[in-house]
Amino acid sequence: MIGVFPVIVSLLAGMIASANGCTLNEGSKHACVVLGVDIGGGLYAMGLAVWFSVVTLPIGVAGLAVTLIWLITRAFARDKVERRL
Repeated sequence: MIGVFPVIVSLLAGMIASANGCTLNEGSKHACVVLGVDIGGGLYAMGLAVWFSVVTLPIGVAGLAVTLIWLITRAFARDKVERRL
C-alpha cells in the first residue's frame, strides 16, 4: 500500500482540481479558490507527490515479491511436513 500512496495523493489532487474547475500541472502553481480559500499551493504540492513513486513503487514491488516467495516457500514446507506424518 505504501508503494502506491504518492500516486493516490496525486490522483486526489487531480480530482479536486477537476471538480473545482482549476488548473493543475507540474509547471507552476495556479490559484484554486474553494470556499473562499486558495488551495492552489497545496494542490500543486500534492500533484508533485507522484515523483516520490519513483522510489516507493520499486520498493513496494520488491516487498511484494519477497512476500510472495516467502508464502510459496512456507506452503511447500508445510506440505512437505504433512506428507511425512
